[in-house]
Amino acid sequence: MMYPLRQSRKPEEGFWYRDVVHFGDAPLYPLDSYFTVSMMDLAQSYYYGRYFSMPTSSGRDTALVEGRPFRTSYPPRPFADIFERRAREYLENWDAKYAEWKKEVVAIIEEMSRLPVDLPEGVDLNGAAPYRVIESWLKLYLLWLRLWFKHYEFLMLGYLIYQLFYKFIKTFFPDAPDHHISEMLAQRDIDTFRPTKELERLAELARELGIAERLAAFSNAAEMERSFAESGDPKERKWLEEWNAVKYPWFYISTGTGFLHWEERWIDNLDIPFTYLKKLLKEGPSRKDEERGEVLARGYADLLPESYRGVFYKYLEAARRAYRYIEEHSFYVEHLGFTVGYRKIREFGFLLAKLGVLEREDDIWYLTWGEVLEALLDGLTGWCNLTGPAAHKVLRMRIAERKALLEKMASSQPRRI
Repeated sequence: MMYPLRQSRKPEEGFWYRDVVHFGDAPLYPLDSYFTVSMMDLAQSYYYGRYFSMPTSSGRDTALVEGRPFRTSYPPRPFADIFERRAREYLENWDAKYAEWKKEVVAIIEEMSRLPVDLPEGVDLNGAAPYRVIESWLKLYLLWLRLWFKHYEFLMLGYLIYQLFYKFIKTFFPDAPDHHISEMLAQRDIDTFRPTKELERLAELARELGIAERLAAFSNAAEMERSFAESGDPKERKWLEEWNAVKYPWFYISTGTGFLHWEERWIDNLDIPFTYLKKLLKEGPSRKDEERGEVLARGYADLLPESYRGVFYKYLEAARRAYRYIEEHSFYVEHLGFTVGYRKIREFGFLLAKLGVLEREDDIWYLTWGEVLEALLDGLTGWCNLTGPAAHKVLRMRIAERKALLEKMASSQPRRI
């Protein structure tokens, strides 16, 4: 194994599945695995086993086989009365707790984005710049770990509530299509849908300003931004201000799950949202019946025995609250949070390349978290004493070996565990 993560004590026992839903088919880069797999197991197992004491499982474990994550669950070992008491506390105060959750997550992400990863060109007039860089690397790990803990705080309860509503519907209506259930729960103001809604708003603004045809004529986002920034037309300048204003946080989304550094993000490739914007300018937004969920809910309620309708609406209300979290936690953690985090890691890669430790900034992904710390200590010491790094040759050889190994693993399927 090229990156020493904690491994399950008994990988030969129990049921293990390969997690392609979250991680895809390719083997993990070493650094990705430290910010995903190891943190996931810690945070998820905590809420399963030690916080909620879930009746379904006491926690998770992951084994990396040729770079691919295989996961398992352990049998429940519940502490008496903990689950009922904790679950009731959350369910009775869901809205207030979720509002606080969102506030805390945004604060974590904003703190992460502010971590300094820069050095002065000459003499350090402000003092302790190398210390701040090391501190930032340590803080980045801790802030990312806090995000994972926030990620799982509501998640298992949210899925439980969703499943209760799902089973209620299926008990009375076994043939009810699954999309009916999701449509009853969906709400248009869920933040996960805001990136698309913001593009719809920008398209409508372009029509109002009379610049829709001009926007659609640009071949890419960079060309549009450069032209509008230099334009003397106040309408074009106004539209560009709106475009720039929505980039954070609504363009901080991944084209994949958000778990991996190499997935394309809108903010790193503005042609992705710009292409969709041009499509909206040409075709207009897809008009969905926003009342369909309510119509479906009333229809199912009317078909139920009268004595069950009140229960149905209680389940529906609780499931809609849970559904909001299930949808939004993905945006705030995996997309916004991890995009900010991976962009910050790239800043460290750029710094290490500038210090002469790495050959190129993207080589940082082939290191473990601890090796990045060692690389920073080496590079920063060489920066301070003006002699340059001392251990870069060994590190570069290690990276070259891992590149070759990763390419080999990517071309083959993992053996069975």
